[in-house]
Amino acid sequence: MNVRLQLRWRSGILTLVMIFFLASLTTLKAQPNTSISLDKPKKFEDRQLTSEKTAEKKNTLMRRFTQSGFTHYNYYFNADQKLQDILIAAKGQFKEDYTQLLPFYNYTLDATANEQSMLDSLLYKCTAGILLHDLRNAWIDDLYLLLGKGYFYRKDFDSAAFTFQYINYAYAPKDDGYDIPLGSNASNTNGIFTIVTKEQRNLWKKIWTNPPVRNEALLWQVRTMIEQNKIAEASGLIELLQADPFFPNRLHPELHEVQAYLFYTQKIYDSAAFHLQESLSLAGNQPEKSRWQYLIAQLWQAAGKSAQAAVYYEKAADKTNNPVMEVYARLNLAEIQTKAGSGKTATHIQSLLQMSKREKYQAYQDIILYAAAKLAYQQGDYAKSEQILSKATKVIDADPEQRAKNFLLLGNIAYEQEKFSLASAAYDSLNASLLPTADQQLVTLRKPALANISKLQ
Repeated sequence: MNVRLQLRWRSGILTLVMIFFLASLTTLKAQPNTSISLDKPKKFEDRQLTSEKTAEKKNTLMRRFTQSGFTHYNYYFNADQKLQDILIAAKGQFKEDYTQLLPFYNYTLDATANEQSMLDSLLYKCTAGILLHDLRNAWIDDLYLLLGKGYFYRKDFDSAAFTFQYINYAYAPKDDGYDIPLGSNASNTNGIFTIVTKEQRNLWKKIWTNPPVRNEALLWQVRTMIEQNKIAEASGLIELLQADPFFPNRLHPELHEVQAYLFYTQKIYDSAAFHLQESLSLAGNQPEKSRWQYLIAQLWQAAGKSAQAAVYYEKAADKTNNPVMEVYARLNLAEIQTKAGSGKTATHIQSLLQMSKREKYQAYQDIILYAAAKLAYQQGDYAKSEQILSKATKVIDADPEQRAKNFLLLGNIAYEQEKFSLASAAYDSLNASLLPTADQQLVTLRKPALANISKLQ
């Protein structure tokens, strides 16, 4: 592990212990399960709400049943669906660039924050669900967690952090109604210090309620800290959760995910790859799983672990239903194997050429042919590369950026072979503004001289 991050982790432990200890002593405006500090929506300002009557009513079995049912199906379900819609909308706007290290998530928080109306509706639904129901019912903590997530995706990280910390405090273990200072002797269980909530649930609770959310809120605290660049605090809390023997098995993949994200943000790529592997079960569907497999391969490759990278490029290529990802996965795999001297480059080129002829891949023919030409070029077979690129540059309705890349590679190959007329024609045919800055500068530098030379050839 990176030494600097190790030091941050150690200093973070002390910080987190203090946070947990102070949280258990702090007097908040909302006492757990009795009253709340949320502002009433305007239309309820003059009413005494069910939440305010919590201490006045007996918590009978029928009351628990009806209150939990209404809260779950009329409020939590709808609020959770709004959160899913926000993420779907943000993911729909996201565009991948498989030539670069993929972002950790397939959406941005800027995109989620732009879904203002849905976020407002989500926050209102959570607030109303808490205010209008008995605070002892089984879904109030779930609504608080959704409330914190809503603030998080709105990029209101301070409010998100406060909400997750409130869950940590309000739903922490109690002793006859009194708080147990976390990390203190009072939380010592058979010589074991713990900060999490033990999850011991009977059959009825498993059927009728979600697991307690406090442990999940601790993970969201970590993610919020990462977004706030509180790396020491995030590292410390992760280490506390790692070491806690009562941290539930069901949340281990989520713990690996936030660990992977922390290492990713710190550019410690081998550790990020390892922990992301351990969280693959969280992928919502096969496309998202394949995307993470591609990212794992990139991370291993960035860390200089080519063998591990090759394994995950192959997994991504075999399972993805995204033709563009498949092409780049096979290209990267071929480049790794070429460097390793496997002798499979010709096979990979032939495979790509066959792929380019299949109807399924016609919309991506220019990308596939570029990948094959690049492999031939890297192998030193300039004639083969030129032949393939001549087809790539004639693809109708080609992507403009890819078309520019195709002509750039053709121009570069011609330039290296001193075919200056061909190089000049290739550079003249591309839109340099669509290329990276370094390539733009190269084309700008070469074009005037090539134009003069080509007149003499």
